[in-house]
Amino acid sequence: MRHAGVRSLAPGVSKGHHVTEELVIMLVLVVLIVAMIAAWTFALWPKPRTARDSPAPEAVPPTTETTAPAATMETTPVRRLPRAESTEGLLVAQLIQGDLTQHQYQKAMACLAERDRTRHPLSLPEEA
Repeated sequence: MRHAGVRSLAPGVSKGHHVTEELVIMLVLVVLIVAMIAAWTFALWPKPRTARDSPAPEAVPPTTETTAPAATMETTPVRRLPRAESTEGLLVAQLIQGDLTQHQYQKAMACLAERDRTRHPLSLPEEA
């Protein structure tokens, strides 16, 4: 018995079978999208830095004024600052590396904004 206004989906295909096929296709697409997002996240996630990843510190030649033997002197590796085109870029790089806290970064950016405002003030158009 057919209801008025309801068409058959396809000859020989029941309504329940058609819904099941659509559900399977949607589930496969959702799983593929989730897998793709997981792969991109894994590929782009920053790797934790280890002592093996950091470059070896450059040797510092001992000075002639040193009284202690060179074997007992401790050398601390010098951490190189990232290259940046601007002060803002340097601050961002230091924030990402963990050298700055979020509060320190915000305070430094506020100081830069204030310095920029005093050095290059904006002139407002005169009212007519």
